[in-house]
Amino acid sequence: MNGCRLPDTQGPLPESPDPPQTRTTAPPRASPSLRARPRSQQPRPLGRFSWHPACMTTAVCFCMTEAILTFSLDSSPFFFCSIKAKVRIHWMMQVFAAIFGSVGLIFIVSSKNISESLHLTSWHSFLGLGTLIAVCGQLLCGLFLLFPQLINTYSVARLRLYHATCGLVTYLMATATVVLGLCSDWFKSQVNGVLWYICLIVPVIPALVIMNQINNGYLSKKKIEI
Repeated sequence: MNGCRLPDTQGPLPESPDPPQTRTTAPPRASPSLRARPRSQQPRPLGRFSWHPACMTTAVCFCMTEAILTFSLDSSPFFFCSIKAKVRIHWMMQVFAAIFGSVGLIFIVSSKNISESLHLTSWHSFLGLGTLIAVCGQLLCGLFLLFPQLINTYSVARLRLYHATCGLVTYLMATATVVLGLCSDWFKSQVNGVLWYICLIVPVIPALVIMNQINNGYLSKKKIEI
């Protein structure tokens, strides 16, 4: 009995299972549209930027246009008013145009500062800056015509001719600035197709009417007198 060995009933020990391996998954790659873009290419905050075209369009296409058409006998709703009343209406509309233009300038400068974009990087911005300077000169010239006692009597008639001529140039500059704004990538992304061409025609037609008005009704007579 002592010499007999009991059979090994336990068998081989089971192998210990491998410890669970933690799989590390690489983070998903961001799509090209979600990758970080440079500051200059990031979209502007529309909360402020959208006020810039609204204010500038109101200043040029409504206030400034109606201010010049006030002296027209065919295209003005104030044709029945006296010359003195038309001058006051002209001044009021030009002041409103200056106010809306200043507000639009503040919004675009503020929007670019927030998005850390560069200023004066397009023909639209350069021409717009030149138009604002020309408008300030026209306001100063109109102030002298509104109070002729500030200058001598001989200069009043010649100053009116300069005011009409430079006013036409200033309005054409403002119209060209609006047209360049319509050709910008931002506006084309908002409006396209037939509606874009309609928006392009809207500021051009009044410019042609005003050119004909000032040339035939004022400049031609002054040239004959001179």
